[in-house]
Amino acid sequence: MPSVLVQGTRTRWTVTLERTYTLRSTSSGPAKGIFVVARVILRNSGRVGAQPGFDLIEEAVDRQGRAYGDDGAADGDIAYADPSVGNDLVFLAPGHAVHTVYAFDVPHVATGVRFVAGPFDAGGNNSTLSPLFPLTSGAVLGAPEAPRRSPYAPVALDGERARWSFSLARLALTDHLSGVLDGNIKPRGRFAVVILNVRNTSRTTRSLDIDVDTQLADDQGRIYLPNVYHNVDASYQYHTDTNTSDIRPGATAMISYLFDVARNAHGFRFLAGPFIIDALGNIGSALAYPLVLPLGR
Repeated sequence: MPSVLVQGTRTRWTVTLERTYTLRSTSSGPAKGIFVVARVILRNSGRVGAQPGFDLIEEAVDRQGRAYGDDGAADGDIAYADPSVGNDLVFLAPGHAVHTVYAFDVPHVATGVRFVAGPFDAGGNNSTLSPLFPLTSGAVLGAPEAPRRSPYAPVALDGERARWSFSLARLALTDHLSGVLDGNIKPRGRFAVVILNVRNTSRTTRSLDIDVDTQLADDQGRIYLPNVYHNVDASYQYHTDTNTSDIRPGATAMISYLFDVARNAHGFRFLAGPFIIDALGNIGSALAYPLVLPLGR
């Protein structure tokens, strides 16, 4: 069984893939596509007790660059039916481990699905997810590769609540930002500032920051989460709109997204998906990132 060490700033986890399989449904209902399930062992390889569910972020990425979040409801259904499956929120002392599952609802046409994971940054910034294991050999059920396209051509994102169109204005790579409050800001690797023209194609006024979840991927399969804390500094430096709320139907805003990427990262793809909002109005990360915008570098 393959094992990979995931090193965070506070903790170390050894992730071992036990097996992978697919399900068409769980007790909560059918998948929109098909559930690709990774059964893994999470072992605390650090020196302090910790909870893997709070320390690790897990996703799946297919060959076309689309990313898929872990489906917590499906995870719970599988664990309920199988007593050997544990919860990744359990507190583990050093050297202890838990067997758990992650289910990803992917389209039938997805190819080359891989499991990616990385340490969670407590501030929600600078987290990088790296490819760990392949979950499918080739295709789930088979699909052609996506055709190459210009990054400057608009790409649509249609959610249940809103519709948006994204097109690239500019990709800037820099070793520092001039912070509004923090002065000269340095990245861990280098900053990638993705500047996009974003158009509201819905019939109602919408707020981009509660509609759309974003990530950045590179050609090595790594996933970068946005640097929310310093994004306003990028907006000021590159003269983009800082207000992403109340964008009227048909209106376009120039928006910047900031990512702290590895210095050897190239072949970037901007990913976007609709935020999940539950019955109480709580916002959760997207379960899928169907919009893939190649950035040409």
